[in-house]
Amino acid sequence: MPSQPGDYSDRLLAAQTIAEVIRGGSEVGVANGVPAAGWTVYAAALEKQHVHLLLAANAESVSHVVGRIKGKSSSRIGKADGNPGQRVWTAGFWRVFLFDAAAVQATRNYITHHNIRRGTPPDPFNWITPPSPK
Repeated sequence: MPSQPGDYSDRLLAAQTIAEVIRGGSEVGVANGVPAAGWTVYAAALEKQHVHLLLAANAESVSHVVGRIKGKSSSRIGKADGNPGQRVWTAGFWRVFLFDAAAVQATRNYITHHNIRRGTPPDPFNWITPPSPK
């Protein structure tokens, strides 16, 4: 039976896909924590209907990395559910650019509280690197 949108298994597949994309696209890179793609994730929360990612600045466009995350995870979730080609994500995404440490910390707090409310650790994935205090 296909899972319902937002099931835990779908979020797990999305988390694995995000890790692969930001860490360079290979399981080896993820396992070794090698940031081959150059992305640093300061915070992440995978909700039933949306995802929060707080990413450090990078030369790759945000649109490109979000497109890769959506494409790879949609393919995986569709295959796992026995429904390849199913629509998993909405079109577009929302992005905000932060320019100071206080805004980064406030956003990180907002995201980690999503995880705490759900009963998971504030940083539930091994690919999260909290920003260093300045």
